[in-house]
Amino acid sequence: MLRQVLHAIVAVLLWVLFGYYWWIVLRQPMNPDTQMALTILAILTLASILYITFWILHNIRIYRTQHRRKERRKVELETGRDYLGRRIVIDDPYALLKSNYIEIDVKRSFVSGEPVEWKVFKTRERAG
Repeated sequence: MLRQVLHAIVAVLLWVLFGYYWWIVLRQPMNPDTQMALTILAILTLASILYITFWILHNIRIYRTQHRRKERRKVELETGRDYLGRRIVIDDPYALLKSNYIEIDVKRSFVSGEPVEWKVFKTRERAG
């Protein structure tokens, strides 16, 4: 308890010292460079406040039009062909997304006399 009281006293004294130093600085005459710096600082602060306000209003508008999602969207996995034209076979697409290890086999076969390659994705419990 005593430690918290001491921390509070030190904090108040430091704020008083901070205020005193600003009082000393503000009594000094301002030169044009200081006025320019304060003007730029004020403009940047105002621009930041406006940007954050518009960003918050934008997010509120999105929430009101689309409502809050209560769960993740289901993703439909495209399981057609890879970029080399091989057909893709996945045993369980959602297990594949969560798996740490994936085994990929390329199998060749003939369909109607034409060579066909299949790219088979399987989940594994461990590597190797």
